[in-house]
Amino acid sequence: MSDSQALLTGGGKVDKVPDWFYKEDGLCGLTKAAFIWWSNLMAMCLHIVLAVVSVIVSTLDGRTMATPKLTVYLTNLTWVSNQTNALIPRYQATDGLYLSHMVLWFFLLSALAHGTVVLFNYKQAWACNDDKCKQPGQLLGVPTGWYFIWIHECRNPLR
Repeated sequence: MSDSQALLTGGGKVDKVPDWFYKEDGLCGLTKAAFIWWSNLMAMCLHIVLAVVSVIVSTLDGRTMATPKLTVYLTNLTWVSNQTNALIPRYQATDGLYLSHMVLWFFLLSALAHGTVVLFNYKQAWACNDDKCKQPGQLLGVPTGWYFIWIHECRNPLR
């Protein structure tokens, strides 16, 4: 029984990257595992570039990253007993958040997520004929080799 059939029929946990990642071609003549790894590397680089561009655009013409500021509202609920509408909402403005900071952190955290996949799963991306490399391992005490197995198991990695 193949890894795919065993997983679908409840035949146990997959303990190595399935062969279909290496036997089926992806784009550009790469295996599917290699193509996914390169895609994550390019996405990491793109997000780093976009983070730098967001800082440059935000600070053009002598401006700072402290603009524009978006007001954020908190909802405070008050309980009034013996009422039909017992919860009375009250909206309270806070100091707010800077849009340029939120954009910068979005791109940096996205780059970190893609970089985590690239760093901790590179061995499995290139393990075409080596069964030992297809198995999860450890790098500096951090588990490696989970990404392709999670994709095979239809998990949503890193989210």
